Amino acid sequence: MKVIVADDHDFMRYGLCISLQNNFEKIEIDEATDGNELIEKIRNTQYDIILTDLYMPGLSGIDLVKNIIEIVGKTPVLIISSSEPSLIATRVIKAGAWGYISKSLSREELYRAISTLLNGKKYITTEVALLLADSIDNHCEIDAHKKLSDREFEVFKLFAKGMSVSDISHSISLNVATVNTYRIRILKKLHLHKTNEIIKYAFDMRVT
Repeated sequence: MKVIVADDHDFMRYGLCISLQNNFEKIEIDEATDGNELIEKIRNTQYDIILTDLYMPGLSGIDLVKNIIEIVGKTPVLIISSSEPSLIATRVIKAGAWGYISKSLSREELYRAISTLLNGKKYITTEVALLLADSIDNHCEIDAHKKLSDREFEVFKLFAKGMSVSDISHSISLNVATVNTYRIRILKKLHLHKTNEIIKYAFDMRVT
C-alpha cells in the first residue's frame, strides 16, 4: 500500500507516519509539507490513499480538495483537520473527499477510517452524516457563515485569525483587489460592517 501524508506541521505529519507504519504491513509512505507539493506529487505518483490537512501554505482549503479529486479521480482522499466538523466537513465531502476526521482523533479511529477506505467505502462518522442530512434540509436553520461560498469561507477564516488584506493576498495567491471583493461579500452575508467584527463573530460562533 502506498500512502501520502500531507501536513505543514512536522510533528503532526511525523506522528501520522509512525502510526501508519506501526499498524499496516508493507506500507510505503510519502510526505508533503504544503498544498503545492502535494499536488505535484500526486501528479507524478499513484497512491492508494491520500491523507491531507486542509489548511496549509500554498493551495489550500476546498480548492485543494477539488484539485486533488480532479487529478486522482476515485483514489480515496481522507481529510484530517483541526477545524470543527460542523464548519467544514460537509464542504469537503461534497467536494469529493472520502472522509473527514479531526486531528484530535484516536489512533483507533484513524485505523478504522483507513481500513474503510481500503475496502472502497467512504468513512462518514455519525456526526458528519447528521451534518450532511441537515445540509440538504431546506427547512433547517443555517448559520450565516455556512452560507459563504467555499472561497469566501476560506478568506473569512483568515480574517478571523487577524490577518490583513495584504497578508491574505500573499497567503492564498490572490491580488489585493480580489481579497477586498471577498471581504465586502463576507461582511454583507454576515450582516457585519467592519473587518474587525469578523474576529468577534468567529469567536462568538466558535469558528476556528
